[in-house]
Amino acid sequence: MEAKKSKKKLIIILVIVAVLAAAIVIFGVPYFKRHFIEVKMNEAEAINTPAVDLGTKNILTVYFTRNGNCDFEDNVDAVSSASLMRDGDKLIGNCELAAEMIQHSVGGDIYAIRTKKKYPSSYTGTVGAASEEFSEGTKLELEGELPDISKYDTVFILYPLWWYKVPMAVQSFVQQVDLSGKRVYALVSHGGSGEAGSVAALEETAGIKIERPFFTLFDDDAAGAKDSIGEWLNAIK
Repeated sequence: MEAKKSKKKLIIILVIVAVLAAAIVIFGVPYFKRHFIEVKMNEAEAINTPAVDLGTKNILTVYFTRNGNCDFEDNVDAVSSASLMRDGDKLIGNCELAAEMIQHSVGGDIYAIRTKKKYPSSYTGTVGAASEEFSEGTKLELEGELPDISKYDTVFILYPLWWYKVPMAVQSFVQQVDLSGKRVYALVSHGGSGEAGSVAALEETAGIKIERPFFTLFDDDAAGAKDSIGEWLNAIK
C-alpha cells in the first residue's frame, strides 16, 4: 500500500516538473530572449531585398523609431522588446531597418521622423513618456524640414505600436503634410498585438485612406523580415 502511494506521489511530482519545464520553454525562453538577449545583425545583408517595380519612382518611405529620437546611453540594451538591434557599434531601430528594406527594393527617398524632444534611454522611460503624451494629447514639435510630399505619388509610413496606438510623433507628422491623393501604405511593428486598429486611427488622423493590405511586423522578426516584406511589396504592386 505504501509503495503504491509513493509511486503515485512520484508520478505527480514528475508531472508537475514536466509542466513547469514546458512552461519555461513556452513562456520563459521567449521572454528572456526578448528582454535580455541582444539582437545582433548585419545591416547590409538584412536590407538586400530583391527589386520590386511599383510602376513609379516617386516613392517616399517615412519611418519613426526610437533610434534617433532617444538620448541613448552607450551601454543601452539592443533587445527586441525595445525595438533595437545592433550591427557592431551601430544601433538600428526595427522600423528603420524595415524602411531601408523597402527603399532598397522599390527605390525612392527615405525620411526619418525626428522629434525635438528626445525620449529617455531606457525602454520603460520611453513607455512612460509616451503614456503621458497620449493622456495629454500632446502635439509634438518635429525636428528638421518636412519632406515635400507634392513630389511623391506613393508613400510608405512605418511606425512602432505604442500603447496599442500610433505614436504622437507620427500623428503630428501626418497632420502637417498633405497626403491626399497619394497611395499610402502602412507597416506597423509590434510586440504581439498586431496593428491593434492603429491603421484606421491613422487614417482618421491624416484624413486619408490607407491601401490594403498593410503589413504587421513582429519585433522578433525584424532582422530577418526581408523575404516577408518582399512578398508584401509584390502583393501590392
